[in-house]
Amino acid sequence: MQTLEKITVTLQSDCVCTNEDETMSDDCFGCWDDSIYDFDELISAWRERAGIDEEKVFISGSGMGWQRLSGHAVADLDNLYKALTLRGDFRIELQLEGETLTARRYSHDEPMGCSFSFKPYADEDEE
Repeated sequence: MQTLEKITVTLQSDCVCTNEDETMSDDCFGCWDDSIYDFDELISAWRERAGIDEEKVFISGSGMGWQRLSGHAVADLDNLYKALTLRGDFRIELQLEGETLTARRYSHDEPMGCSFSFKPYADEDEE
């Protein structure tokens, strides 16, 4: 039996850059772009592990916003992060464990975090 590693990617609205020696840097080196690259790698790994051919994903969310609402949406898989981001400060932690992709988002209105699960979404042909 093959054990698959757990992959975690974090997207943050406030980029904090450090130098190679872990000291704070006055310059930013493209943290957001690096995070999006890591996100793309995570999605590629999920596609490979779960055998996903679809281009869309079904998102189920719970505990969203200050009212702790639940809901769902369909988004393009390549731009999934855009469906999860907020207008304001946030941190999104995506985790791929085996064939399961999940995310947790933290923000001012979600200090305890809200959670998301994902599954491939195939368009139904209406012929």
